[in-house]
Amino acid sequence: MSRFTRFLQSFLRRSGKCDADLIFSEQLVNLSQGIEQGNQQLSEGQLTLRDDISRLQAITELLREKVSSLPVMSSANVHDVIVTAAELEDVFVGISKNIKSWQQCNIVFACPVLHDGVSLLLQDQEVIYVRNVDDFVLHLKDRHVTSIGIASPWLMQDFIGERHILNLLLRACQSHILYIDNCHFVVHSKNTRKCLHKVGFYEIAQLSENQKCDFVSIGCLPDGSYSVFGSAPAIYTESPSCVTLRAARLPICNTENFYWENLMITPFDSTKIGFMAPADGFSLAIAQAKTAVDDVISIKAKFSWLGAGSGHASLVACYSGPQDSHMYACMLQASTADMPVITLWVNDGSWRIISEPKFIPCEEVNVTAGQYSTIIALSVMSTKVMVEVGSTLIIDVIDTKLTRTPRVGIRASDNQFAVSQITT
Repeated sequence: MSRFTRFLQSFLRRSGKCDADLIFSEQLVNLSQGIEQGNQQLSEGQLTLRDDISRLQAITELLREKVSSLPVMSSANVHDVIVTAAELEDVFVGISKNIKSWQQCNIVFACPVLHDGVSLLLQDQEVIYVRNVDDFVLHLKDRHVTSIGIASPWLMQDFIGERHILNLLLRACQSHILYIDNCHFVVHSKNTRKCLHKVGFYEIAQLSENQKCDFVSIGCLPDGSYSVFGSAPAIYTESPSCVTLRAARLPICNTENFYWENLMITPFDSTKIGFMAPADGFSLAIAQAKTAVDDVISIKAKFSWLGAGSGHASLVACYSGPQDSHMYACMLQASTADMPVITLWVNDGSWRIISEPKFIPCEEVNVTAGQYSTIIALSVMSTKVMVEVGSTLIIDVIDTKLTRTPRVGIRASDNQFAVSQITT
């Protein structure tokens, strides 16, 4: 972390919870002093620090010149949050990585702490200063443009639950909106997608630096439920924190190119130890299998859990759907943490168990720092289905009820298990 960033974060922590604009005004005065002192102290051996400072210097110089004109407002009129230096930087980085997409917006809305910086990044766009929801409605009313940008994640949080505002936003844009989302706040990110789908945005996609799409959600049902197509079973939430999303009224992306499809109302969460269903949720993600020369359909993954529970997680093969139907499912349960049980199920219209429950051998369960894990593989051949745990063949049954469709996946209830290292 640079001296510049440490200084700004330390200043904001000392400021406490008070008026957002006042914090930002004082911050910029100190920031300019920090930059000047930093430049004076730099030597040839500190060139990396110079690069770190100059990365945001252009933005802060413009903000310093205009800080005296910023009005002082109560926190209720802005955001009842403390904005840290790291959060501000994340937003600017999120916009910069997709600058070409943001430059296509006709108008961009920004809250007070971001307005001047966003104006510098998007000099050819109309960047509108918005203090609160009322300001947003006032500036958006009677507008009809191709695309709209919302550069402040805090502003988005303020009105995402206001259906009449989202309807106004939908009517104002002819094509799509762009918004900054903090992927670390998983619940808020999912709720934002659901609310936007609910009012009529058909497709929401996460944009990468080269303007390509990933984690595309498709939804047009009245309850806002959606499916997610992407490069993984769940939207990555570890890094980066702030990303640009595009909510479009009509389809733009070709979802046929994506490997995974998340089918259920509660998509998987991406965590440090793997993909997990939400607490009290149910998730199902399907992918196209890579069939071998002998036409074996297989999927293999690592399962991790912290203790006993009532949830379950499965590997899925020969999926044909729709929704939670027509598949083989190798199910893992752990009502006792160190004695997990495997069962094999088939759904050909209804669920039926086709193997006796099997305890996983103790030698195939790894325990590290209180976390349990094992490797499970599900293989389907022309006439039989097999389950291996580590190097042990634990289930081998004859079954030909399902068409050998080369689609595999993961299925889970509740957040007891995490699935990782998936191979097909």
